[in-house]
Amino acid sequence: MMTDLAQKGLNPRTLDVTSLEDWERVFAEILSEHEGLDYLFNNAGITLLAESSTLTPDHWRKILDVNVNGVIHSLTTIYPHMVKRGQGHILNTASLAAVTGYATAAPYTCSKGYLLGLHKSLAPEANHKGVDFSLICPGYVNTQIFREGRVLHDNPDEVLESAPLKAITPDQAAEFILKGLLKKKRLIIFPFTTKVLWWLAHWFPPAMVPFQKKLLAPFRAPKS
Repeated sequence: MMTDLAQKGLNPRTLDVTSLEDWERVFAEILSEHEGLDYLFNNAGITLLAESSTLTPDHWRKILDVNVNGVIHSLTTIYPHMVKRGQGHILNTASLAAVTGYATAAPYTCSKGYLLGLHKSLAPEANHKGVDFSLICPGYVNTQIFREGRVLHDNPDEVLESAPLKAITPDQAAEFILKGLLKKKRLIIFPFTTKVLWWLAHWFPPAMVPFQKKLLAPFRAPKS
């Protein structure tokens, strides 16, 4: 991926989102080559599917460090610069889980709920300063987020196959996001099934009970 971008004349950089020093270093490099930064996509995120009773403090810390501190570091580094310029667009990736909850993904849900609360507070501030602020809330996207030991279950495939919604592709997700960006939408929720569940969770929370039971089922099934 990095090689492909470089071949197109772009200059990609890597950083550890949990490191404030990394954010400051990379941003300084960008400003040494460009007048400013127009768009910030906070998309880095990890999860872990497991019953909460089996999680350790380290499980919680790692997820919150990436999903929450990664955003805090980016905002404290870049948002003041955008405010000073009076322009820019920040897009944070939350999740449907932020409003519906996600049984077996408590730390992840907690982190995405943080972004929802941040959005409600910061969006009006940012808009007043000339900076657009969007919250991206996808349903299931077929990425690697659930792979590489991120499902604490004897049969991880069984857990993933029991997902209550069909996953869309990353290309489809990117199309939804870019359309929302061009319209400067504050909330970018997709696909349609996600919008329905978002609405139900707000106005009729009991409708989420079957949804949560389906998520729990593989973890509660008797072991053979």
